[in-house]
Amino acid sequence: MNKSKVQIIVCILLCTFSFFQSCDRDEEWKSTIHELKIATLTKTAMVGKDFEVTDLSLGVAQRKWTFEKGTPLNSSDPVVNVVFDEKGPKKCRLELTYDNGTTEQHEFTIDVLENLAAVLTIEGLTPMGAIPLGKDIKFSLQSIGNPTKFKWKFPGGSPEESTAENPIVKWSKKGKAKIQLELLREIDSATFIVEREIVVGNYPQLFPYTKADMDSWSFDAGSKIGKWTAWSEQGRDEVSLGKLVRASGGADQTAYSMRINYNKANESWSLFTRDNWTNNAHLQKGKKYEFIFWMKADANFTLSEVMLLNNLPDWSWNELLQAHAKNNWSQYYPNIPFEVQNETRIFHRADLGITTNWQEFRFEFVVGDVDIQNNPLPQTLLNTFPSFVINSAAPSTIYLDEVQINLIED
Repeated sequence: MNKSKVQIIVCILLCTFSFFQSCDRDEEWKSTIHELKIATLTKTAMVGKDFEVTDLSLGVAQRKWTFEKGTPLNSSDPVVNVVFDEKGPKKCRLELTYDNGTTEQHEFTIDVLENLAAVLTIEGLTPMGAIPLGKDIKFSLQSIGNPTKFKWKFPGGSPEESTAENPIVKWSKKGKAKIQLELLREIDSATFIVEREIVVGNYPQLFPYTKADMDSWSFDAGSKIGKWTAWSEQGRDEVSLGKLVRASGGADQTAYSMRINYNKANESWSLFTRDNWTNNAHLQKGKKYEFIFWMKADANFTLSEVMLLNNLPDWSWNELLQAHAKNNWSQYYPNIPFEVQNETRIFHRADLGITTNWQEFRFEFVVGDVDIQNNPLPQTLLNTFPSFVINSAAPSTIYLDEVQINLIED
């Protein structure tokens, strides 16, 4: 390349560098258009929330924003996120100095609105906070921020949806209801959602342990079924190697049930959940309860016995959670003192006919001073669980679902 061509290229590069440097310095850039223009994403602000304002003006050399009772109070940035800590109209101002030395300013007002929020009150609940079946339940609302629309959802209720501010709803089927309310303010399209899950019917004492993805009762809330144990004349046998599995299709419109493939042709055996002490029931002396379960089999048979037992030995070991009862009790129940409780029988029924169709079995009982064998009971039973005794003539495949122990409130 000859010397003259090199000189030309160097000149071009120097000119280009000089041009971009001048573009980076406002004071060296001269615009032929001078115009003040402000843009906002919304027309209103909310207390405590970022409100963005943008200076789209042309030919600006310097700018100064001022926001009444805002954070920040002042700024020279082209785009500012300002926060107002109280509601009401707030004055804002943009002062400009153009690159030709002239000045201009513009004042405007931002209407700062309260955030939408609401406190939900439900009238007609039981002392434990459950929804009684078949009774009118009134939902009342204390809201701030002046919402203009209300969208309620009541799964399983009547009605299932409402736009009233204080609707009245009734439930005819027990279970759990996840109530949702969406508040809407039309002036700025602000929304706020309130959700609350409530028990419909009698209050449950058996709960899925969702932290460990475990549900030993309806088998829907987790992929694991917990620790079930079979006990026969030959001793204990953990039913964890494909003998008990979660199966598709449940009893009462549930997605899953528990399938029991445990053929003991020559002996009777019992199936129980003593070591699921992290989600077995805590019962109180003098209280009334209901015990419910659903069962079917691939052939008709007689269920020898069904019982509710209470037993909390200090060595009780939950293998799924890797937790020893005596050493780990306070981790799961910090407000309930641990105590060893010998086995007692709280409830008993014999010779129940099981068919090839799902059947619901429901029994009521009261926890007294002694159990059915006249053994004294503590004030609080810390580890109450079901036990199913199955005779040698039972079929090889049995299904169990929706095991419940519920408090009946007066």
